[in-house]
Amino acid sequence: MTSKTAKKYLTTDQIDSLETLGRTLSIERVADRFGMNKSTLYSIFREYPEYFQRYKKGASTVSEQIANSLIDNAMSGDTTAQIFYLKTKDHWRQNAVKIKASDYKDDNIDMLSVIISKIMGEDGCEAELDNATLNTLNNLIKTKNELSELNELKLRLDKLEG
Repeated sequence: MTSKTAKKYLTTDQIDSLETLGRTLSIERVADRFGMNKSTLYSIFREYPEYFQRYKKGASTVSEQIANSLIDNAMSGDTTAQIFYLKTKDHWRQNAVKIKASDYKDDNIDMLSVIISKIMGEDGCEAELDNATLNTLNNLIKTKNELSELNELKLRLDKLEG
């Protein structure tokens, strides 16, 4: 007499391999490897929680190693690792605010005011500047630096003449 509810058990070798397989395979892939579907493996895990603990130990070991490597990379200045860590661990989101040249008048002070208010906005968003705005801002910085240098030269000339 065969029963449709016949229980499936793991062999000693399968039990011994759970921790190793847990390092690289999903539960579905482990079940495939053992020749069963994942619901059968889950059923075995419910009946024998120590088997599931073996699987989780393997999975957590690799996760811990990867996390440590990610943290090392983030702490050494890898901005991609820093962003990934913040987004996954701290559920951080990066919200971009687009600033277009059409957001301000031709007046440089108004333009800078718009840029600053967007960057320092209440919601803590970072600004994503379009090329026209970046070029204008870059030109303003160059002009400011050139004016500072000219003023410095003028002061030196005044001292020499005076």
